[in-house]
Amino acid sequence: MERLVTNPPARSCIQDTVLSPADPAVRFLLNQAAQPRCSLAQLIVVAGERPVDDYISWIGRQHVASLPAGRVGIVDSFGDPCGWKNAWAVRQSGHDASQRRAVDGGSADSTSALAASGKVQVVNAMRDAHDGFQDIVAAVRSMLPSPCTEGGGEGRELPKTLVLVDSVSCFLLRSGVQDVLRMIHSLCTLPATCVAFVLHTDLHTPDISQALAAVSRCLVSVRSMDDEVTKGVNLALG
Repeated sequence: MERLVTNPPARSCIQDTVLSPADPAVRFLLNQAAQPRCSLAQLIVVAGERPVDDYISWIGRQHVASLPAGRVGIVDSFGDPCGWKNAWAVRQSGHDASQRRAVDGGSADSTSALAASGKVQVVNAMRDAHDGFQDIVAAVRSMLPSPCTEGGGEGRELPKTLVLVDSVSCFLLRSGVQDVLRMIHSLCTLPATCVAFVLHTDLHTPDISQALAAVSRCLVSVRSMDDEVTKGVNLALG
């Protein structure tokens, strides 16, 4: 898992099962991204199967004060996957709820602190399979840091942004594997961006799991044992 933070491959598949989910692995990535000396420019989570507040709480209260502004972003395709809430808001008040916003305040201390500071930005995106989920790709693109803010210069490699799709399984249940592969490809073509995606292998047929493994440069298997996470060895596939 450390490799996903220090030198992430272009595409990584984090394989788990419903009974042994990769939640601890996602927590690990969020906690590492919150460290001031993290080598990533940014961690952008595409939230497909859990609310934004869960990711905020996983960052950890101890990391709130030192969280660099803009280090963590969340594309919310869970709260309004079909765009109905945003359409109603536009109809009622003319307010577009899909625009970038600071994290809404919550009851948890860490969530409230992050909301007040605006350190975590959230962008809504519909879970629409047309054109390879381009609404999600556009949301990720809008959150990427500009080269000038990262100090990029001629001959200098920019710090990488890791996009974590949690999970592709919720997208596969609504569309075909080709649409999901197109989304992964589109995300990988963004500047200085790598993609990691969680796949619940027990929800899909072997051919779908094999297709997603085939496009990955790194496979990580996660299984839980007595609330501990045993991480499989990363396998470079190319």
